[in-house]
Amino acid sequence: MSTVLGGYEDSDSSKGSALTEVTSSAHGNKNYLDTIQIPKGLAMRQDFASGSFPIYIGQAVAGGAEGDAVWRISKNTYSNNKLISVTWAGGVSTFSQVWDDRAGLVYS
Repeated sequence: MSTVLGGYEDSDSSKGSALTEVTSSAHGNKNYLDTIQIPKGLAMRQDFASGSFPIYIGQAVAGGAEGDAVWRISKNTYSNNKLISVTWAGGVSTFSQVWDDRAGLVYS
């Protein structure tokens, strides 16, 4: 399941915080933090891969298509319901990956 969490065009931080809080309860897991902060001007996706916790998290400039190489994608690893590692697609946190390819990418 892929969840859209944000897509904010307003990146003018002079209006206040450069972060936007988004609340999502789409995952249905009360043990997971429901409110996250997304930098303004970015879109965010989460893929729970049939589980209770987000496995893949992607960010791109708002308006970027999921099939374009404009995403930075991280992969979370859990043990006993606790986050134990975060790795990046291609080993880098640059906006150069394709969200649609997230499951087949190499993470380090």
